[in-house]
Amino acid sequence: MLIHILKSIVLGVMVAASGYSLLKHHSGMTGHESILLATGFVVAFLTAFGMVRFLIHYVQNHDFKLFGYYRIVLGLLILGSIAWAVG
Repeated sequence: MLIHILKSIVLGVMVAASGYSLLKHHSGMTGHESILLATGFVVAFLTAFGMVRFLIHYVQNHDFKLFGYYRIVLGLLILGSIAWAVG
């Protein structure tokens, strides 16, 4: 239930922010740019929706061990690359 409420809030905020930005900057857009913007919006929404659905399903059926290992390895790689770049 909470997930559905959060998705509704996030979707509302995303639409409001995008709509405000579009109204503010629409005068300089061509028809082609409007089509590109709409296509990008739809693709981003569908991708995000699919990933959230996948992750919720994954979390319901698995634990967080794999995620924890992934974060530790990624953190070590980032720290190692920073140390290599500085040193």
